[in-house]
Amino acid sequence: MFVNNRAWSKVRYDRAKEHISNFDYTPVFSILMPVYNAPEKWLRRAIDSVLDQIYPHWELCIADDRSTTDHVRNVPRNSVPRTIESASLTVSNQVTSQQHQTPP
Repeated sequence: MFVNNRAWSKVRYDRAKEHISNFDYTPVFSILMPVYNAPEKWLRRAIDSVLDQIYPHWELCIADDRSTTDHVRNVPRNSVPRTIESASLTVSNQVTSQQHQTPP
């Protein structure tokens, strides 16, 4: 049987968003995505998949190891509102600061 993942009703979507907004603890998920010369079709699909998430507390860390294709160098910086430009520095700083935090 084919199930359309995008077939959520508006009611179910709104209920899920409301449930998430009532969480006592909302950790930020860091999504690490290496993109060295990734085909444009799959790069855009991967980014769109992250943007389509209901859970709002995330950041996309795009690691480009000096790609030679323009679409890889330009797409992440132009289309993702919560992208870390310098992933290695930012992620290491977060890991360091999170090690000293005690969850509620």
